[in-house]
This record gives sequence, C-alpha cells and structure tokens, in this order.
Amino acid sequence: MSLGTNIQQLRKTALLSQEQLADSLNVSRQAVSKWETDQTLPEIDKLLAMSQLFNVSTDSMLNNDVESVGFQGSEKEKNGIVKISNITVSAIKRFPYRDNKVLFYLFSIICIIAIGVCIIVNLALNNLISWAMYPIVSVSFVWIVSIPVFFHKYIFSLCTATVLVFPLLYFIDSITPVRSWFIPLGVPSAIIGLTIVWLSYLLFRFVKIDLYYRLAISPCTTGIIATLLINGYVDKFTNTTSSYLNTVINVFSYSLTAISFCLIGYYRRKKQQ
Repeated sequence: MSLGTNIQQLRKTALLSQEQLADSLNVSRQAVSKWETDQTLPEIDKLLAMSQLFNVSTDSMLNNDVESVGFQGSEKEKNGIVKISNITVSAIKRFPYRDNKVLFYLFSIICIIAIGVCIIVNLALNNLISWAMYPIVSVSFVWIVSIPVFFHKYIFSLCTATVLVFPLLYFIDSITPVRSWFIPLGVPSAIIGLTIVWLSYLLFRFVKIDLYYRLAISPCTTGIIATLLINGYVDKFTNTTSSYLNTVINVFSYSLTAISFCLIGYYRRKKQQ
C-alpha cells in the first residue's frame, strides 16, 4: 500500500476533509491531494505531524517501501529517502525541539520575569506595590488563558477567557482610584470583545476558505469593529471624543494587515499549484 493511500485512509478514518487536513498542516488542499495520489512526497516535518495527528507511527505510514510511494528516481535517490525516513524522523523524536511544552515553559518564564520587573520597579520607586498590581493581574490572566493554546485546545482557551475576563475587570475596577467603570464601561466592552473573538473562532473552525484569507478577515472583524464600538463606549463614558486621526490609523493598520494576509495566501497558493 502506498504512502498516499495510507494518508487518504487515515484522513477519512479521522473524518477530515482534504482542506481540514491541509489547514492543520499549514499547506494547501492541492498539496494534500498530490500526496494522496502519490504525485509528490510530504516533507519530513509534515509526515511527522500527520503521524502525531493520526496517532500512528511514521514507519506504519511509510511501510519502509520506497516503490509504494511512487517515487521515480535512481537507486541512490531512493536509498536517500529511506535514510531520511529512518534516521531523520528518529532524530526528531529524540530531540523534540518542536514540542509545545518548551514554548510554554519559555512563555511562562517571560511572564514571571515581566511580573518580577514590575514589582521591583514599583518597590524601588514607591516602597510599596501599587500600580504593579495592574500588570500582575493582566499578565497572570494572559498566562492562564494561553495555557490551552500551547496544547492546541483553543476552545478551552476561549472558555477560560470568557469566564475570567469579568472577574479580572471587576478586580481592576476595585483598585482603580477613579469612579466605578465596571458596569457602564467594562461589561459592554468585554461583551463586544468576546463576541468578536468567538465569531473569529467560528470563522476559523467552520468556514471553508484558505487559512490566510481567514486570517485576513479576522483582523478586520477583531480590529476595526472592536475599535469603533469600544471607542464609542469609552467616549460615552468619559464624555470625550476619540481622536479622528487615531481611529484612522487603527483602521488603516488593521486593513493593511488583512491585505497582507490576502497577498500571502494568494502567492502561496499560486506557488503550490
């Protein structure tokens, strides 16, 4: 059985479409189609990612059979592929530099350092912890919400953010030396932000378009809409008017980001076709 046939069967067993598998591997649907029809070979990192996704060994996917992959080339080239599949993949397993746990530990260390620096500076300047409470609770919130992301549990991250954002805002409001803003400003702003974030998640999860096009839509929704709506609530609460230039700059920045993602997606798709 060829590698392409194995990939196709494993994909169907996992109830994934070619586009869903392509998105999870950050490749185009055409690339997956060419793998399954043995027109091309997946790169080693993609092969390893599929073995982890389907919970099978790389050996069982390869079957140690170069001919079944449909590779056309000299015996020397075929032996090279066998060497890569048997040695390089095992080396990757021995040195899991791609392991998200490493990134999580690094992120945690950065958060701890950031909190420590704020505490030290606050104590040095004021001999007490005052304004440092804001970055302490904010960084802690980001750290807690980000934990599921490192292990690809995005829905848990969103649920955690949804549950904790209101207690976070209430706590910040309680230590802020100004009139209460939690109900008139914090709650509406949080609802707007959470609604946009959840819509963005549903877009990524269920809309069947290219990954980069979804990234292009996301900055527009999360950036432009959130900026306009939240600025409106802030203006109403503070009886002020937001800077027109600042709004234009924000809208332009988000639009430029969206256009950049569209161009990247377009050229990437053209290159892989």
